[in-house]
Amino acid sequence: MSKKPDLTLFAAVVAAKSLADLFGTAAAATDASIRKLRANIHADLFGGDDTAWRRLDVLIAEARGPVAPAPPVFSPFELRAGKTTYAMTALLASGDLCEVYATERDGVAAVAKVARDPRDNDLLAAEAAALRAVSPNLPATGLSRLLPQLLDTFEVRSGGERRRVNIITRASTARKSPDPEYVTLAQVRAAYLDGLDFRDVAWIARRMLGALGLVHDRGHVHAAVLPAHVLVHPTEHDALLVDWCYAVSAGSKGRALVKGSETYYPPELVAGKPIGPQADVYMLGRCVAHLLGADAAADVLTFPPGVPREIRAFVLGTQIANPARRSADAWALHDDLGKILDGLVGPPTFRRLHMPSTTTTTTTT
Repeated sequence: MSKKPDLTLFAAVVAAKSLADLFGTAAAATDASIRKLRANIHADLFGGDDTAWRRLDVLIAEARGPVAPAPPVFSPFELRAGKTTYAMTALLASGDLCEVYATERDGVAAVAKVARDPRDNDLLAAEAAALRAVSPNLPATGLSRLLPQLLDTFEVRSGGERRRVNIITRASTARKSPDPEYVTLAQVRAAYLDGLDFRDVAWIARRMLGALGLVHDRGHVHAAVLPAHVLVHPTEHDALLVDWCYAVSAGSKGRALVKGSETYYPPELVAGKPIGPQADVYMLGRCVAHLLGADAAADVLTFPPGVPREIRAFVLGTQIANPARRSADAWALHDDLGKILDGLVGPPTFRRLHMPSTTTTTTTT
């Protein structure tokens, strides 16, 4: 960053007792003014010291209260699959197809995805088949954390109808961390309305390119690489590609489009043509553009001034309309992005992704 650290401002934020101390009045603490202040107290400007950032989080929470919605009313229940009983201990999320509950299997933290509509049973069956194909026997490296593991799949009868249930490993961290949960890319972008620093976006992109490389090596296409389907851990730099209901074998047609995310899909998938790894590359490129501050719904992507030319060119290369001219090699793109970063900022260094403490977290897959 080219900004110089404002030590006086940093000290004022740390010493502030309320938002009014910083903005004159509480009403003047608008989202835009807070974003501007955050840009000037980011830890990168102060050698990694995030004291002021965290103090601002506290002041916002005190003035506005937590952003997280009130938890829904939930009563624990059980699902049985043969001789195995799964205890549903919490409702974690309501997705576009499923209710997602916290559970476990043999002591392993998991989620139970339960089809809301029996007509979507086929999509959950497709997810189970895809995870069976791509997740087993992953290399014993950090890459193995990029994909969820299928633990069980079965149907239950509810209200006279049969609903598919998938039991999948839960995104969680075994290490103590200032950020105990994963967040989606949608949540990350909501916390940085003007876009993230390209260095933060880069590590997320490289993690996802590694995940896609594993998937494509096993002959599959995820076909729904969307901000809501990528989880990242801010401090541990873990990432997880979730929601496999739309995955297909390479060379097949896509199953469906997620409503509200149509602009993320490549032309060949929208047209109902057979798709290959290039489709995932296109969608990841849209996600990256979105994180950088571009409007992912625009026909022509326009980036904020602070995004380096080399990063823009990399992203635009993933958006070539003709899949025959678009890269299908996620591993090569992973390496290319690494070389670009090395040329821009030198050897990689750890950067914590700072998330406001009021951001609602997620643990679903």
